[in-house]
Amino acid sequence: MSLHPAIVSFLEEVELELKRMDGLAPEEALSELRAHLAAEVSSHAHEGPERTSAQWRRRFVSSLGEPWQVARDFAQAEPGRRVGHAPGWRIACSRCGRSTPLDRVPGAIRVGARSWHKYTLGWCSSCRRPRWLRLQRDMDRPRLTASLGARGTPEQLRARNRPWLVIAACLGVVAIVYLVLG
Repeated sequence: MSLHPAIVSFLEEVELELKRMDGLAPEEALSELRAHLAAEVSSHAHEGPERTSAQWRRRFVSSLGEPWQVARDFAQAEPGRRVGHAPGWRIACSRCGRSTPLDRVPGAIRVGARSWHKYTLGWCSSCRRPRWLRLQRDMDRPRLTASLGARGTPEQLRARNRPWLVIAACLGVVAIVYLVLG
């Protein structure tokens, strides 16, 4: 089952707004919103002629508000001030998914970085434990909406972003090289 193009478009707009806000898991908000929009589209599917994407968008905006309003409602908090310098980057816990723009993390600097993502060990204020934190350069493009698809869950999406397997493989290669050369 695929999502109606109007749902995908609306979710992508909301995703870009959610990524700019502190302390939420965009995957959770998008999953909840996706279910609501899909139910709305399916409940009105048998009413007369097929609606266009523009008509669906107007209906979504009239019932939920503009994408920025929907994101604000999910956040329920004012975003903090910028204290770092990392344009386009966000940091997220690989366990709970809570994220914040990296600009808002004191001392965070990512300028000219060529990578798409990076992991670092850090403290998750939501989990209250040390966790692998994922740094991603995705503030300017809606990647989560496509990753979640029509049926994906936030847990499945976060499970793909745990670096344990890669770390174990690297340690295995280092051990083999050490045994062979040592």
